[in-house]
Amino acid sequence: MHIKPWALIAEMRADRIGRDAVTARLSSLNWGALQELQYAYVADSVAAVHLAVKKSRNWPPWSIARQRESVQTLVHAAEMSVLPILTEIQLQAELPRMQRSIDDYLPREDLRRAWVDECLGGRIKECSPHGGRFTDYERERLSSALSWAYYVNSLNRARLISFHRMLVWAAVSLFAILVALSLVQVYVWPHVQIVCPSVCPTSGGGESRRGDVVIVAIFGVIGGALAAVRAIASARRAIDPYAIHAAQAFLKAMAGGVTAIVGVMLLSAASIKAQNSIQVLSFAIVFGYSEELVTHMISKREEALLKSAVPSVPEGERN
Repeated sequence: MHIKPWALIAEMRADRIGRDAVTARLSSLNWGALQELQYAYVADSVAAVHLAVKKSRNWPPWSIARQRESVQTLVHAAEMSVLPILTEIQLQAELPRMQRSIDDYLPREDLRRAWVDECLGGRIKECSPHGGRFTDYERERLSSALSWAYYVNSLNRARLISFHRMLVWAAVSLFAILVALSLVQVYVWPHVQIVCPSVCPTSGGGESRRGDVVIVAIFGVIGGALAAVRAIASARRAIDPYAIHAAQAFLKAMAGGVTAIVGVMLLSAASIKAQNSIQVLSFAIVFGYSEELVTHMISKREEALLKSAVPSVPEGERN
């Protein structure tokens, strides 16, 4: 069975957390009942990650965002559960990753992030004020900062998933509009010159035929698809775990079909004459490509949400 890359990464991270817990258990000289209880909680958290990944293999492809979100939340919970029982050496090794997660997810003005940068940054440079050992207070503060960072990230991921759904539903709505306009022209007004600026796209003359709107819509979708390719190619962020770029491309293609129909209709209303059907279809592609004027703000919003939910560092190298 095909294993999704993000699921494989999640299982690898869960296995690493389990190994860290076992190492801490074998290395600790002061292992008591409280540590044993925390160790059991870590084992349950790791098992929950593997179970969620196993269940996600049977989920439909369109639920990939929900799959990733549930697994990611469980991985974060497992990482938080192992933090109290890590040895000093393990905690020192994990500190750069933790600080990078805190810096990625928390704003600069957050007091938790400021404390981590000020009080723990020295340990990364191997000049700890406490001889390289963490006090219980520092462990608790670090755990609180990391927990809050993961919480903020979960909120940003939820906004990204919600935005993805809105893009898909908007694209589906535009597709329904295209189908409705095509059906009206084919079955209700087959001889009305809706998209014929002196020349109809199918007949090459002034006679309207069934399918004129369909042809214009198809070429408009082509123009919108070209705009989508350009937008994806120029995107600043290549990491897109929730398929936002795919939803945006679908929306832009459907919007291109609608803007092509509206644009050619405006040409007809303005009595602008086309020389032949090829020119009409060229107008359709141009109007389809011009949907970028309508969806530009959506693209900016997408980039902002991706930046807040998915830092520039590849996911497999974080957390």
